[in-house]
Amino acid sequence: GGSGGETWLRCERCRCEVEASAILMSDDLVAAVSRAMRLEESVRSSPPVQSAIKLTVAFQDGNFVRFIRQARLTSPRLRCTLHPSLMVIRYRAVQTLNMAYGCRNARFPVRVLVTWLGADSVEQVEEWCRSLGVTVSDGYALFSNANRPPTDQQRSPAHKSQLLISSSLPADITRLLLPACCAEQCVNET
Repeated sequence: GGSGGETWLRCERCRCEVEASAILMSDDLVAAVSRAMRLEESVRSSPPVQSAIKLTVAFQDGNFVRFIRQARLTSPRLRCTLHPSLMVIRYRAVQTLNMAYGCRNARFPVRVLVTWLGADSVEQVEEWCRSLGVTVSDGYALFSNANRPPTDQQRSPAHKSQLLISSSLPADITRLLLPACCAEQCVNET
């Protein structure tokens, strides 16, 4: 079985993490699930691959709460792989909340958004909301139909984040993705 091309990964732990990363980097849910289904049972049922499948499904469904919850349970390496998707899901979340609560001109506590969006601070969420055209006042996001976040991906924080991470990746991404215990062994065998 397997998806081919990874025979140089002798350590199953490395293989599971690399396969999980490949699943997370897929733009297509069908392709991601298809890749996972071609893996050996031991790799397919591993926690990193199972987590990657759950994250991919949550992302494709636009379920930002489930995505953030599952992202918190992943390894640091997989969280690095998630970074571009995380900014996209946060952007979509603010758009969705603005549409859902905008008709009522609702005030939504930013501290709740910190948890829902997996942010580091209230200030970070306030900055995201403002960059998307949502007014923030006295610790509340003021969702309104008049405050539609831009649909132009060029203006979204997600787009800026993807550009940033793409330009800062090391040339040898294998060393970033593999556990330290196996990186030299696996890389030297290529």
